[in-house]
Amino acid sequence: MTRQNKSNQRPRKQDKPSTMVVDKRKASGLHANNKHQGRYDFKCLIEAEPELAEHVVRNPHGDMSIAFSNPESVKVLNRALLKAYYGLSHWDIPDGYLCPPIPGRADYIHRLNEWLQHDLMQDRPAKARLKVTALDIGVGANCIYPIVGATQYHWNWVGSDVDEGSLASAANNVTQNTKLTRKIELRHQTQSEHIFEGVIQHGDVFVATTCNPPFHKSAEDAQKGTERKKLTWRKIDNSAETNSRKRATDSTLVVKMQSCGVQVVKKHSF
Repeated sequence: MTRQNKSNQRPRKQDKPSTMVVDKRKASGLHANNKHQGRYDFKCLIEAEPELAEHVVRNPHGDMSIAFSNPESVKVLNRALLKAYYGLSHWDIPDGYLCPPIPGRADYIHRLNEWLQHDLMQDRPAKARLKVTALDIGVGANCIYPIVGATQYHWNWVGSDVDEGSLASAANNVTQNTKLTRKIELRHQTQSEHIFEGVIQHGDVFVATTCNPPFHKSAEDAQKGTERKKLTWRKIDNSAETNSRKRATDSTLVVKMQSCGVQVVKKHSF
């Protein structure tokens, strides 16, 4: 009996571990699926929303831009982006309501989709489509997370808010776009101390929850932030103090959402 040479033995086949391959950020910092790589194409945007031409200026480098300290200019830019890249025919918000930067909000949805694809689709055929129903807490007058998720990935959404004015605006944006009417449902949270209770109904199944935390203590505080933009062109405050306040706001909200979620599960036994 001869001893088998170990060098000739075939390596034992092992199960491949399930690994998450995260899309690397591009130079712009945006996900590869994000439609807003590089500078805005103002010619394309003006074609989609002619009113934008009235708000276009030249920045110190001579490039086409807008005055980001002007709320009306930002709102018209957002409308142009949503018409040009997301196929909307209408979008508007009342004066005084949050007007979010579309590229950044869209990036959250693209990265969320990437994680969900890994968690929910890894054992399914490649051609199978991920079916998602998501819950947006504090949908706001802009309804931006549901709009992006519905148009880019065909997700269904429930959006909630304590502010009836926000819901009325969001509802207007939904009903005036036929591609959104069957994808987005809005619900009024009548109890501001709760997050999920009163919103989640029996039989609801959500695979993801989105939320844009309030980074400002008051409307006055938010306005001060807008005024600071007048000092420079689209300057972003990345100071350690600002980032630490943001992280504190995020972590506090996540802890509260977790606590409220546990209470809902116990009460309704989903």
